[in-house]
Amino acid sequence: FNLSRNSNTKEMGDPVETANSSHGTMCTGIIGARAFNGKGVRGVAPFAKIAGSNWLSYQSASELEEAWTKNDPDGKIILSSNSWGTDFAEPYTYYEALMEYAANNLRKVGGVAKGKLFVLAAGNGREDHHDSGLSYASSNPYVITVAGLKSDNTYASYSSPGSNILVSGYSGNYYQDSATIGTTYIAGRSALAENLTLDSTKNCYVRNSDNQCSMPTWEADNSANKSYTYGMNGTSAATPTVAGSLALVLEACPTLSWRDVKYLIAKNAIQVDNSNSSWVNNGAGLHHSVDYGFGLINPSGMINECQNNYTELPPSSFFSEDFDPNPDIAIPDNNRTGISYDFTVTGNKIIEWIGVTVTSNHTYGGDLEIYLTSPAGTTTRLMKGNNSGGGYSLSEGFRYGSVAFMGESTAGTWTIKIVDIGNEDSGNLESLSFTAFGH
Repeated sequence: FNLSRNSNTKEMGDPVETANSSHGTMCTGIIGARAFNGKGVRGVAPFAKIAGSNWLSYQSASELEEAWTKNDPDGKIILSSNSWGTDFAEPYTYYEALMEYAANNLRKVGGVAKGKLFVLAAGNGREDHHDSGLSYASSNPYVITVAGLKSDNTYASYSSPGSNILVSGYSGNYYQDSATIGTTYIAGRSALAENLTLDSTKNCYVRNSDNQCSMPTWEADNSANKSYTYGMNGTSAATPTVAGSLALVLEACPTLSWRDVKYLIAKNAIQVDNSNSSWVNNGAGLHHSVDYGFGLINPSGMINECQNNYTELPPSSFFSEDFDPNPDIAIPDNNRTGISYDFTVTGNKIIEWIGVTVTSNHTYGGDLEIYLTSPAGTTTRLMKGNNSGGGYSLSEGFRYGSVAFMGESTAGTWTIKIVDIGNEDSGNLESLSFTAFGH
């Protein structure tokens, strides 16, 4: 069946990439390059069927809806791998509305919707102070947000942190300094690294022979190898490694709901870089880090658990409670002490995701570093200060999401700490809203 989408022609069919773009071809190869054919590389799930979309080159809200939901009314697609994102603040609920629809209506098994999975890159903005939680697309109850790992199991120098990150996948760093990812490339277009030159105008490496965008390969005198590369990286590469892993999990355990998949990811992920100070052990016995999520994806562990008398999660629901400090609390400018505000949540659920919406008249949201401590004593950094969101506004409320408290209870006293780490701008904490999704 052909469920691919060409967002240029706005029709179903082959999503042809532009002349200078090979992004989708490389991501696809990581997921599903065929095995045992004597050619090139193999993907994580080498016999998966893949429907492609070139939405990234022809972006619009209507085309994203087509690619994510409308192109698959029968719910045949099990997951959507999304190697894209932004470094800016994007408090738009449009993305999660589509994800919610897909969670409730798509990936049908025996006619029953088990929920389409959405795997999304955390971002490549660490060096520019990006926090992945700045975008609601990557910070909501439905998404699986992925950080990038080097081959030594430490975070890639570009991989954006965030309390919203669920899991890590391999991406490498840069091919010039360490191992990166081998995958498919546009046929006949790759070349040896020494025959490539960076073209800042085209924003790619070009072949010296013809000035065409290219990527490094091995044994380029063998024409067949000009269709592959070892240079793919970024959280764009980590995302399909996770997507391919989840394809294997759902091949083994096809009736798992999207919520059970996320829970099994968290429970079975492998803790890496143990000396990293961002690791916290939460009150449910799970380890989480703003750099790694719950750790490296572990499909083998997930499959072993789901095939051995696994009990699915109970039904889920949301609840919200609002809190209004009276009077407003002034956030001292450029002061590492900051403010702390305690609030008591009466609703009692086992957490799968929480969101805290902060309303403030602060004049430069990017200055604010925010921490949240649960009744169980778990503390996570909800938002990095001095971040790439710049002067984003909290005047209408900005929601900060986290999976770090997964498995804990919502009931009890929580503490939010807000620190202004920049000069000149100031404001008050006016109100906050606590939203929990769980069972």
